[in-house]
Amino acid sequence: MKSSLYASPTLRWWLEYCSATRPGGSSRPPPTLYRWRHDWRLNRPGVEFRFSCQSRLHRRGVGGGSGVELSGPGTVPVPIPPTQGGWRHERRCRQPFRRFRTLAAVLALLLAAALSSSCAKRGTTTGDAGSTGTENAKSESKAKIQTNEAEVDRALNEAAKEALGDREGAVLVMDPHTGRLRSVVNRRLAFEQAFPPGSTIKSFTALAAMNAGLIDVESRTLCRGRFSGESIDVVCSHPKSRTPFNLAQALAYSCNYFFATMSGRLSFDSFKATLASAGFGARTGVNASGESSGALRDGEWRVRDLLGEGDNLLVTPIQLLTAYCSLVNGGHLYRPQFGDADKFASDEQKTLHIDESRRAALIEGMRGAVVYGTAEKSGLASLPIFIFGKTGTSTSSNAFRRQGWFVSFAADANSAAEATPESLGLAVLVFIKRSHGSGAAAVSKRVFEEYSKARVEHAATGRDGEREGRPAKFISYFNGESG
Repeated sequence: MKSSLYASPTLRWWLEYCSATRPGGSSRPPPTLYRWRHDWRLNRPGVEFRFSCQSRLHRRGVGGGSGVELSGPGTVPVPIPPTQGGWRHERRCRQPFRRFRTLAAVLALLLAAALSSSCAKRGTTTGDAGSTGTENAKSESKAKIQTNEAEVDRALNEAAKEALGDREGAVLVMDPHTGRLRSVVNRRLAFEQAFPPGSTIKSFTALAAMNAGLIDVESRTLCRGRFSGESIDVVCSHPKSRTPFNLAQALAYSCNYFFATMSGRLSFDSFKATLASAGFGARTGVNASGESSGALRDGEWRVRDLLGEGDNLLVTPIQLLTAYCSLVNGGHLYRPQFGDADKFASDEQKTLHIDESRRAALIEGMRGAVVYGTAEKSGLASLPIFIFGKTGTSTSSNAFRRQGWFVSFAADANSAAEATPESLGLAVLVFIKRSHGSGAAAVSKRVFEEYSKARVEHAATGRDGEREGRPAKFISYFNGESG
C-alpha cells in the first residue's frame, strides 16, 4: 500500500544537499529532518492525500511499517517513528536550517550597518538640502490645496449664478466653521436690504420655547388646520394629520398652528432675547460697505412675530445665514468675511449656549423638511450628500409681495444624529422676491450639486430610505407652501 505527499522545492533541495554532501556518500539525512513542517496527517496506511509539497513519500512495507521513503529527485529514506493503527505527522522543523538562519542573520546585520553608514554620511552632506526639499514639498502641497479651494469657490459661484438666473434675489455660500464667504450673488440685496424672515424664524421660536421649558423634543400638538386670534388668521397648507406633530415634524411641515399656539405661553421678551443673542437687529460686520442692521423693535409683539411676519423683525440675508450657522455649528457666531482660504482668519463675535439635544431636534426637523416636508419637491434628498434646511415664505410690509427663503447646510453624515458641528461642510442661503420657500429650495440644488462633485472622499449613498420616517397617515404630498 502507498501514501503520497508533495514536498516543497525547499525541502527537495535540502534532501538533495544532504544526499550529495553527507560524509561517506551516505544519503541518509539528519535524524531531525522529519521534524520539518509537513502539516500532513495519515490515520491509516494506504490513504493517499496531498498538501503543498512536490516530492512523494511512500510507506515502506517492512515489518509493519518502521519507516518511509521519499521518492523524487534526490531520493533518500526518512526515518518516521512507527505508530499503531497509522501515524500522524504535524511537526515544525527549525533544526536543519539553524546554520542557514544564523548566516542570514549575520548577512542582514552587515547589510543594515552598511545602509546606516551610507544614510548617515548622506545626511551629513545633504541635511540642509533635505530639509529644504521637505519644506518645498509642504509648500507645494499647501499651494495645491489653496488652488483647489479657489477653484471650488469659483465653481460654487458659477453654480449660484446659473441657478438664480434672471430671478430677483440673492444666493450666499458660506463656510459654517469660519464665516468665510465663498460666494455671494447680488451683494446689494444680500447685505443692504431687510425683509420679514417668514417661517425660517420658527427654528428660533422653537429654541426659545425649549429654553423656557414650554416644549421638548417629545411635545406634541394636534394641528387644527387654522389658527385665528390676535388679529391674525393663518392656515396650514401641509397634509392633514390625525396624529399630533412633535417638534421635528412641525418644523418639517412648517406647521403654523403648532408655533402660533405658543403665544400666551412664550414670553416675547425671552423670544427677543434669543433673537438678539443670534445677532438679529445688529450689523454682522461683513467686510463690505452699506450693510443694513435690519430691525428688532421694542414695540408690541404678537403671534405673527413668532411666525416671522410683520415689521417688528426684519432681517438681511447675511444676518439670517450667520445666525443659522451659530444655531447648528455649536453656538459660534462668526463675522462673515470675504477672503482667500489660505490667508483667512475667522473672527468669532460670541458663543451661544445651545443644548445638544435641542440642536439635534432642530436639525431633525430641518432634515425632515428636505426629505418629506416643505422642501421635498426640490429634490435635495436625492443628492449623494446629507442636506437639511428650513424654508420660509414671508409677506412684505405692504402685504402685497412675497419673498421666498431657504437656509440650508450640507454635512458629512447619514442621519440627523450624525450631523454634528464637526460634520458641517457648507451653508447656503437663497432669497428670491415674489416667490415661495419651496422655490428658493429648488434654486439651492444646483449649488449643492456642484459642492458634491468637489467632495473627493464622499461615499455616495441613497437617502430614499429616510422617507419611511414620514408619518404613515399622510397619503398626499405638499401642494402649497406654508413656510
